[in-house]
Amino acid sequence: MLRAQLKTGEPDLDGRFYSTNVALEPRPNRPDGPPIWIGSWGSDAGMRRVARLGDGWLASAYNGTPAQAAQAREKLGIALAESGKGLDGFPCSLATMWTYVTEENSARVAQLHVLERLLNRPAELLSGQIFVGPADNCAATLQAYADAGFDRVFIWPIADAHDQLERFMHEVVPLVQRRAG
Repeated sequence: MLRAQLKTGEPDLDGRFYSTNVALEPRPNRPDGPPIWIGSWGSDAGMRRVARLGDGWLASAYNGTPAQAAQAREKLGIALAESGKGLDGFPCSLATMWTYVTEENSARVAQLHVLERLLNRPAELLSGQIFVGPADNCAATLQAYADAGFDRVFIWPIADAHDQLERFMHEVVPLVQRRAG
């Protein structure tokens, strides 16, 4: 039903819990509507849903390691093939990538403990999944996700957003580019 609403025209929506004729305004520029990306942690059911309904996948970085993300991407490839689609060119991105670039261990530990309480996950586990710590560690984690087939990462600075975005672009990204180049 979402795709029907996003296409040009004004479809009647007849559902189990509602029945209405609604016009979505303003109309999308693309006749088929915008691409729809679906989030999933990587479960079998989630990957089937992404393959069946999505135009891209938003994986959750804090819910698994780069190796687990690679395994989920393999599941997605199988599910896409079963849906008559291919993994080649299908966007695979990471969301919920909390970020705090720091060379100070006490600041790294403090930020990991903030996330530990927020997410109810051990700080030690989170430290290998997200970008919290020295630039070279963050670059290694980013490269591991890139090697696993992820082409986009949406970073979420934990604190000091402007400073953290600057640090990420100036300290982390060049390290990944050197490794890839």
